Amino acid sequence: MAQGARKRHFLDGESLELFDAISRPVWLFDVACHSIWWANRAAVKFWRADSLEDLLSRDYSSDSATVRQRLRQVFDNTPEGEFASETWTLYPMGHPVTVVLNLSPVVIGEDARDAVLIEVDAHVRLDEDPHGLRMLEAMRYTSLIVSSFTLAGEFLSQNPAASECYDDVSGIERGDFIERFVDPEEGRVLLAAARANTETSGEFRVRTNVGMRWHSIDITLGRDPLSGEVALVVSEEDITKSRHAQEQLAELNRTLERRVQDRTLDLERAIGRADQANRAKSDFIAHMSHDLRTPLNAILGFSDIIRTGILGEDMARDRDYANSIHRAATQLLALIDNLLDISRLESGRMIVQAQRVDLNKLLDEACGMVCSSLKGAHPSCEVVVAEDVAEFHTDPGLLQQILINLMTNAAKFTPPDGAIRIAAAAANRENSLKLTVADTGIGIPEELLDRIFDAYDRGAPDVASTREGTGLGLAIVKGLAELLNGDVQIQSVENVGTTVILTIPEAVEKADSGMAAIP
Repeated sequence: MAQGARKRHFLDGESLELFDAISRPVWLFDVACHSIWWANRAAVKFWRADSLEDLLSRDYSSDSATVRQRLRQVFDNTPEGEFASETWTLYPMGHPVTVVLNLSPVVIGEDARDAVLIEVDAHVRLDEDPHGLRMLEAMRYTSLIVSSFTLAGEFLSQNPAASECYDDVSGIERGDFIERFVDPEEGRVLLAAARANTETSGEFRVRTNVGMRWHSIDITLGRDPLSGEVALVVSEEDITKSRHAQEQLAELNRTLERRVQDRTLDLERAIGRADQANRAKSDFIAHMSHDLRTPLNAILGFSDIIRTGILGEDMARDRDYANSIHRAATQLLALIDNLLDISRLESGRMIVQAQRVDLNKLLDEACGMVCSSLKGAHPSCEVVVAEDVAEFHTDPGLLQQILINLMTNAAKFTPPDGAIRIAAAAANRENSLKLTVADTGIGIPEELLDRIFDAYDRGAPDVASTREGTGLGLAIVKGLAELLNGDVQIQSVENVGTTVILTIPEAVEKADSGMAAIP
């Protein structure tokens, strides 16, 4: 009601006596009650009523929703002191009368109800242009937004749909064509095109009473029926829903295309990995048959010589043969152990049994075991354990197996004059251990680093052919690290060396059993 308080206020019929002297029909229509509240004598005659009381008692409940909506729009949207001039067809006692009405928003009664002051400005003779008048009346009810402007873009008129759309937009003066556009430059370009009678249609973003909308706009040159000058007739249709649907469909298509591309790329990568794994397994089988046959031949050959005694008795020579048999058997056992380990890891049968571990002792033993297995000269091995991690809760067997695999790998690819360094220190993560195995070996090509932990992969063919091994060592290391809830990373530079970093959390001791578990 605050808005109504700013409008002209009529308390009763006595304040309207001045209008009785006017020859044109004038009446006040109560928008809230949808009834005539007061009328002058000319209006009583216009409505063919016997008296003012007869006119005020009439029932207008059969009026259409469009009539009710337009009266409400006039009250809500017409600025104070202005009026809306429109052509209406009214039906006094059922007889159609087409008139030009001036409609002004006011408030009435002591409770300041919403109302519209209606004045008949002119009669329009139906028999002069019945078709045109019917079309004019139809424009009042259509949802199509229709406005007319001068060639300079000055407002002339609009239908109720246009009034509902534009009459109360913040920051836009009534009838400002250019400012209707979200981008005023588009409005200027369209207006210039209309003057030149060129391309005058398109889809644009406009500012309306309900916010930014997409409108399909078409401009046609016509005539102002009052001045006879050329005018612009602008028709608009709200296409926001269809535009959003098109945008959503386009985005869906783009998303689907991206998904198809991503899935295709994933499939190609998966096929590539599968092919690579198949090749690696084929290479593994080929090498494994050779690697198994070599120690077996040595075992069979030397043991047969000793068994048959065909070379006579020679204790020193027999001791050498026995050592060769032992080395071949140890090599064969290592191959079989690797196969069993990878099998247990893949099947989930590997069990963690954590306890307190003396890291100095464990690392020294692992280093000694690796060095004793090497033939001839070998790289030096240094062990460094920080004091704050000298003791640590974990599975000693699994940790030792990880270290032996890493140090064996380092020794295999490091020349005799090189060095291997094993260091244990606290990790950045709370209650975690960081183990580093660094060598000064031949390094790993960058393109192989992303698959260095894959099972059966033995690296570059030219290097793999000169080194013993199954290609399972680093795959076992990664599997055991994950079993301990840890993580293993590798850094390498060709001809400089390789560093493997293992990070594992400390096991949590269980008070009820005296055992410990990996969290």
